[in-house]
Amino acid sequence: MLLLSLTAFNVLRYPLGSSSAFGGSGSLTPLTEALGCAGAVAGADKVEKKDLVLERIEGERFELTEWFDEVERRANEVRVADMGGEGYSLMDWYEIMEALSAAVPPTDSLLLKKPMTITYQLETAEFRSRRRSRRNWKDGRPGVNFVSVKEGGSRVGVAESGQNNRPRRGGACCGNGQTGNGRQPLTRRGRLVGSLFARVLFRKGIQYRSGAPEQRALTGWPLGAGGTKVYCTIRNKVERDRDQTSNVTSTQTSMVAPGRVRRVAIIGAGASGLTAARAFIAEGIPHIRIYERRSEIGGSWIYTDETPNPSPVPRVNPQEEDEPLRKDGVPVWPSPMYKYLHTNIPAQKLMEFSDLHFPPDTETFPHRSVVLEYLRAYSAQVKDLIELQTAVEDIRKDSEESGKWVVKLRKVVGDERTWEERFDAVCIASGHFEVPTIPSVKGISTFPKPITHAKSFRTPHQFTNQKVLVVGNGPSGLDISEEIVREAHKPVWRSVRSESKMPVIPHPDVEDVPPIEEYREDGSIVLEGGKVLEGVDVVLYATGYYYSLPLMPSLCEGPDALITDGLRIRRLYRQVFYAYDPTLTFLGLPWQVIPFPNSEAQAMVVARFYAGRLTMPSTEKMLQAEQDEISEKGDARNFHKMGHPRDGEYINMLRSWALEASGEGGLMIPEWSEEKFNARAELGKWKAKYIEEHRDRSLN
Repeated sequence: MLLLSLTAFNVLRYPLGSSSAFGGSGSLTPLTEALGCAGAVAGADKVEKKDLVLERIEGERFELTEWFDEVERRANEVRVADMGGEGYSLMDWYEIMEALSAAVPPTDSLLLKKPMTITYQLETAEFRSRRRSRRNWKDGRPGVNFVSVKEGGSRVGVAESGQNNRPRRGGACCGNGQTGNGRQPLTRRGRLVGSLFARVLFRKGIQYRSGAPEQRALTGWPLGAGGTKVYCTIRNKVERDRDQTSNVTSTQTSMVAPGRVRRVAIIGAGASGLTAARAFIAEGIPHIRIYERRSEIGGSWIYTDETPNPSPVPRVNPQEEDEPLRKDGVPVWPSPMYKYLHTNIPAQKLMEFSDLHFPPDTETFPHRSVVLEYLRAYSAQVKDLIELQTAVEDIRKDSEESGKWVVKLRKVVGDERTWEERFDAVCIASGHFEVPTIPSVKGISTFPKPITHAKSFRTPHQFTNQKVLVVGNGPSGLDISEEIVREAHKPVWRSVRSESKMPVIPHPDVEDVPPIEEYREDGSIVLEGGKVLEGVDVVLYATGYYYSLPLMPSLCEGPDALITDGLRIRRLYRQVFYAYDPTLTFLGLPWQVIPFPNSEAQAMVVARFYAGRLTMPSTEKMLQAEQDEISEKGDARNFHKMGHPRDGEYINMLRSWALEASGEGGLMIPEWSEEKFNARAELGKWKAKYIEEHRDRSLN
């Protein structure tokens, strides 16, 4: 038997011209629409129907929907399980509002100056079977003994069952029209709320019957094994007690209650952000927003002719992002994409998402523009959720107030207004190709020749007849060397620290040389081993990017900072979940992976957790899992490194985890098959052969 209370501090005043404002009899108009045309707020001076944003006299802003979402969350998370483990959802938001609105006379307004508490006592079938007085109950459903309504501690309404276990208007147990103590009279509103609330339970399949002494209910006796009390407090700033997902101790298992996550912010409208939105939609999450500071979707696959402003040399601060350029008054964030780039991954064999194929005639390693068009097609389902030209300025957890994530936003065009939104969860899908890495080397800051980064590379024509030293032999270093050699002075030098992990067919005009030991002010460069390069015109670093989170400064400080040296994101469980609060997630961090399927698999798991269908281990266990990864791969850049076959195994691990979710439905990707493992193993050879075959062809 469980005793449950639902308490609401109602700070909203609903002027009702007629009972139809809340749907009248039978039909229920969405409350937001009703408020949009007729609502006002106590102490407020403006209601905007478009965004339903309240602006209080003090100037503080918060969303009207925040109040609704909190009530809805409270309602949906009040659940009880019988002895067999079956869960029963007791009520939902619209039914609660129907009960409350029906309690108000047509010419009155619902203004609860004191908290209204609805208490009902629930018994499971197992508990009833041990009590003779309950043998006349129907089997298989929980039963409610009574509903009691209080305002500010005073009993104002009681509802009990009538004939055939159907609820009737209350007060019979207190036939004198007063409460049990004989002091406070029942009110019309209180009795209606109790009665209608009981009817809601009955319609949801909950039997309703009187008979339990009120004092037992009020004192919580007998609760029995697993008994609980739920106290829900909603104030004008949506203040709520922090649940275990926002205050996880070292021994708790973290789980989002069903319906708990209703508002999710996705940062970035690239491949990871788009697949996250599709996965969240598949789980029925009702309020999803994707924020993208650029003017179109696509993330790092967007090409810009503009190149970044000259980079600091060396570049060692992971939190220092490039300032945007301006084009016709619109900010432009130059991408790392170069003009003639072709993918390193075969489109149809490995690269595509599970639910959208590339066109049949797509080249094996397609041009970047083909991939961008593919992402535009993939975004069709979620395009209405995307806020373009909207930069995220700050993300913080409002743990002392609403317990929600507060996202500060700024429109990057027009008046560049700023505002804040609150969310139950935040998914970071902004990638890690923004802050270039240019390491500190002796003499680099005084070297007289240009030093640039692959992020500024667009075409080989930038280096016509110049002597070029490329630093790095990863995918970008190899690819850019192959392009530059077409226009540059020959040979093009390529500084390598170790042998490339990718199969390479050497180019006759690209010479590999040792790592740089020192830059000299006379323009010469000393290599390890003593060799000196003379007459170098430009040095181009293809050494990757830092992991950067300038939009989360509050979580990038102290011993548990998410970012320290920029070589990895810290305190993550399985490369995705923030161990101290898994409602904060990260997609697309691993490298040497097949990116689209990797992000899709991560999104599939995140969506199930946000929907309350998957649990997380305790914080202690999540942090230990991180330490285990560090022991295996190191506490630096390799922490996020996958490679073959680990990346396919990681996808299958996430898939198996998703299959453990309760309930059905949602995004489910296919298993990373043996065929894909084999294709992944041959990937490097295919690309090397492709590069060799295209050396004598014109760039396109």
